[in-house]
Amino acid sequence: MKKPIISFLVALAIMFSVLGLPAYAAEEDAGIVVYQQTFDDILNSQGVGLTDAKIKERDTTFAMLGSRSEYGASAAVVHTVHEGSRIIEDFDSITSLDQNKVLTLTNNVGADGAQCYIKDKTLEIVKTGTGTSKTVVLKAELGGYAGSSPSYAVELDLKTLFDNEGLTVQFTIGADMAFRQVKEQGNKCTFEWWDGSWVKDEENLYDLTDFQHLTFVVNADKTVDAYIGSGAEKRLLKEGMPQRGSTSFTTLSCIMGASLKATTYVDNLTFTPLTEQEEGQDTFQYPVLRLEKMAKGTGSAAESKMTLDPYLCGAKEYTYSFDLQLNASAGYSVNIANGAFIQLAYTDNGYDVKEYIPDGTGGAVANEALGTYPFDKPTNIAFRIHADEGTADLYIDGEMIQAGIKPRYNYRFEDWRFTINNSSVGTAYLDNFTLTLHDVEAVTTSATKDTAQIDFEDFTPGVLQTGTGGFVADNTPALGLISVTNAPEDTEGTSAEHGKALRMYSAIKGDSAHPSTYNLSRNYKHLLTDALEYTTSFDLLLTGDQSYNIAERSTGGGGFKLNFDLAQGILIKYQILDQEGKAEWITAEQKFTPNTWFNVKYVVNTETQTADFYYNDTLIAEDLPCISNSPFGGLVISTNNGTVGELWLDNFSMTVNQKAAPKSSVSGTVEGENLQLSAYVSEDETGAQVFVAYYNTDGRMTGAVVKDCAAGQELKESVSVPADIAEIKLFLWSDLEPLCEATAISVSQ
Repeated sequence: MKKPIISFLVALAIMFSVLGLPAYAAEEDAGIVVYQQTFDDILNSQGVGLTDAKIKERDTTFAMLGSRSEYGASAAVVHTVHEGSRIIEDFDSITSLDQNKVLTLTNNVGADGAQCYIKDKTLEIVKTGTGTSKTVVLKAELGGYAGSSPSYAVELDLKTLFDNEGLTVQFTIGADMAFRQVKEQGNKCTFEWWDGSWVKDEENLYDLTDFQHLTFVVNADKTVDAYIGSGAEKRLLKEGMPQRGSTSFTTLSCIMGASLKATTYVDNLTFTPLTEQEEGQDTFQYPVLRLEKMAKGTGSAAESKMTLDPYLCGAKEYTYSFDLQLNASAGYSVNIANGAFIQLAYTDNGYDVKEYIPDGTGGAVANEALGTYPFDKPTNIAFRIHADEGTADLYIDGEMIQAGIKPRYNYRFEDWRFTINNSSVGTAYLDNFTLTLHDVEAVTTSATKDTAQIDFEDFTPGVLQTGTGGFVADNTPALGLISVTNAPEDTEGTSAEHGKALRMYSAIKGDSAHPSTYNLSRNYKHLLTDALEYTTSFDLLLTGDQSYNIAERSTGGGGFKLNFDLAQGILIKYQILDQEGKAEWITAEQKFTPNTWFNVKYVVNTETQTADFYYNDTLIAEDLPCISNSPFGGLVISTNNGTVGELWLDNFSMTVNQKAAPKSSVSGTVEGENLQLSAYVSEDETGAQVFVAYYNTDGRMTGAVVKDCAAGQELKESVSVPADIAEIKLFLWSDLEPLCEATAISVSQ
């Protein structure tokens, strides 16, 4: 189900016109949305969100995504920002600990420290060294998961086999607690915690010979509860444990002390947020894009980037907007640029917004504080670009925050950049990426899907709105790449003759992993009722080194197919069926001239399902077959994966040359106690009779009515239906030979 998106600009225009407040949408026409990504289509066949490079494969507008595995940075399309339990690591898919950047282990080098292995999908730490500086700490930095959540649970499975007695496996997560081995009790331990001094539970022993499931709950009041076991056997170890000193609540440490000798096993480290969603807090309509970064480090910035050039269609006034929600912790900051450059930096009161002002040297920049915003729910950020002036205006939730921002050195108005900085851990959720052009108009025309001739002269220049004139654009990024404007000057100087024309612009080079194919189609099958033969004609002009497919079909992927190839010698190709019935491309002797208008025409015979193809009124091939049995009745123009190129289309027409005579038929509907009978006898018959037969619930015929119908005439009559009739059968016969299949009609009792 598609998300019901209302243009942010239109909504603002309405709101500010009522309130009388300044807003860019109220200043002028809301403009034309030429690109919008709401992530409904960035899913796999099971409806699961794509991740990292797979997102770029589906939408090549993303020039790059902030996915850096070496710093736990990744991109994913998700169905909620209020995620449940997330596995930090279950050791199923990694072979060494450093493959998870959230986890670290100290003093794990050499036989005198600790050996670290991943065996049987479990982390194994063998500590043999003792003495000063031999403490080993397994640490999980959870700030990226916790974000601003005040309450959460961290779970893991623990097993420890002790080689010496009376020592501890210690855990810290704000509070400080430990399992202490009891002498002469093997791997049985007491539980103790810090509350100004160590307090021990002397009554219970816990056996770590086998895995024990541990849960540490960080409460909103900055205390910690600890549990052991799971399900019905889950038991409270201690609740309300206080913070020890300044120990972090977002770092879980498992500490194996200097004197300890033991083998410790850890598995299924899991994080679960526990804060209930506040009413009205989350107004995203899913799915959305999640950009997260879970580890810090020099040079660890994770940048995402979009390029807007293909969609601008020459516009100099445009707005790029998106919705943003953040869940991060102290130290988090993100840079956002659309030529103009701002930074959002975490504080205890929200996120400080700063404008970076170029100093004119291309080096250091000054910054200006623009306010503090919570970003705890979807918040719209919009850059209104004035490209000719070289400035941008910044809006947050519809309010102008700063006008006339100059671009930062080496940053373009045609790019959107989103960078999570080095010291940051946390998550950003983004949705409703929208590019709106203000200085081009919508394409409007009196032409409809039922118009058989279109020359585009009554179209207003600007971006084509899909559906206009019956033309439909398929596949991202088609909408922003199709427009109507004055025809280009070709090698023969015919631009004035053509006036306005439709332009398809292919701006992205694609390949098998990053396809850039898209379609423009016009279905006119509904205009071909009873057509035996029809002609479709249109003018084309092709530039660049692109390859285009032209198909005559109303549905499916086959039909009558042509290819105009600028990449391999300006070739014209068409498809035939070989002796095995497989489609085969044939290269015509005729070539076409780039940058020059030419006419394409094909004459289709609907009975033989063949077509004759003409180039500038010269017959190139005749009786071309319908491929894959796709029905005729539509024009489909498709780009191929290639380089930059343009296709111009003008003077489209579809003419029915010959219609078939109507066929004999009979039908009826029961309305109350009457049968509304309709029949037609084709002109090549001498006449016919309609037999109306009545059947009871036992399937026996109880009566019949006969009506005469003349050739070439339509019969319409109302016939009474007797009581206790379950079914009526209608027959159309001539000389006791059926002219069409019988029709059965059920009668409700």
